Amino acid sequence: MLTRTILIIVLLVVFPVAVFSAEDDSGKEWSFGYNAYARWEANRTTKGLGATDCVVTLKGNYGPKISAVLEMRCAPPTRMNKAFVDYKVISGLKLRAGQFSNPFKFLEPPPSLLPFAQNMLVFHYLANSDDLGVAVHGDWGPASYSVCLLNGADRNTPDNNQEKDYIGYLQLKPTGFLTVEGCYQQGQQPDGLRKGYYSLLRLTPHSRVLIEGVWVERFDLDDRGWQVFGTFAVKPTWWLTARSHQVTQDDKVAWTFGTQILIEDKLKVQPNIVFGESRRPNWSIALQLDI
Repeated sequence: MLTRTILIIVLLVVFPVAVFSAEDDSGKEWSFGYNAYARWEANRTTKGLGATDCVVTLKGNYGPKISAVLEMRCAPPTRMNKAFVDYKVISGLKLRAGQFSNPFKFLEPPPSLLPFAQNMLVFHYLANSDDLGVAVHGDWGPASYSVCLLNGADRNTPDNNQEKDYIGYLQLKPTGFLTVEGCYQQGQQPDGLRKGYYSLLRLTPHSRVLIEGVWVERFDLDDRGWQVFGTFAVKPTWWLTARSHQVTQDDKVAWTFGTQILIEDKLKVQPNIVFGESRRPNWSIALQLDI
């Protein structure tokens, strides 16, 4: 019910007004924008290239204080990913309500959007991707922060119980080439308490080079994982990427190598190959069209 209510408010109030770009007496103005992409992938186990994702995102702003986002997945299974409203209280402090991304993952993904770089595997076993809830977030100089209370039942799954997730996130950028992140999550689930954290160090010593390391620990399972990631831009439309990771302490260390080629600023071609997860190397290729 809560999910439907949020969706109705965003669809029937925020975006129709934004489309007409109406301006009131106080000088505030609605603005509207959108972006979309479609994605196809193939790998060693598939018979051909198949559609894996199609996402449309709508964004609206009312003056400097109010903004809203609606994101829908159009490829099967069709679902609503995000529907939330932000309100700027003061500089550096915003309130958010609705269904939005859990900050227990990268808020600023690496510049290379290779499939394995876009999906941070070491995080999936602890945190939901999108969830219903409220948050306080913002930026203060070199620091970005977010404190969230989330439903704890994943996207589009409202419930009425005490099994909620509590998340605290902090990012620091003391210099132009150094980023430090940390995030803690704790939540009561039907199978017991779930809690853990990740820490990240990202270096960009050159405009063409990015290196980062991530350490993830889950206290309730006494388990941990890590990854080391690097990318090099041969030129603005061509990246080379490599990653080593261990999702849990019982998994083998895997290595992934790939590249991304940007064609006409709209089409991304992303082949890669993975060693160590199985006896035979696993390959994949993805095509992403930005609209």
